[in-house]
Amino acid sequence: MEYSLLGATGVLVSKVCLGTATFGVAPLEQDAGRVVSAALDLGINFFDTANVYGHMPTFDRQGAPPAGQRDPAERILGRALAGRRDDVVIANQVARGHRSRRERPGAVSPTHHPTGREQPAQARD
Repeated sequence: MEYSLLGATGVLVSKVCLGTATFGVAPLEQDAGRVVSAALDLGINFFDTANVYGHMPTFDRQGAPPAGQRDPAERILGRALAGRRDDVVIANQVARGHRSRRERPGAVSPTHHPTGREQPAQARD
């Protein structure tokens, strides 16, 4: 696996990031742990999730539980990473309709910086 520095943090992340948008649908929740374990075995240490992934009606698919019966992908990922959380980097976004930045002190969102580096944006309402 190839790795890159995450901005000026000094943290190395795999060049492949595993997205979890469909966790709970494809793969189903009971299979997500195997997907995460396989990714870790391949050297992937970078995961992407959000508070609206997986359990929204837009993700409904035949053969998967309906949205109201699925956990959010970030919870499924958390369970799949149990005991290994310190070995990974998780990119997590918060979408509209959920807690505002005011309710989450210190929350920032990355934004593109002209130098090509990621810089935190100013907290906004």
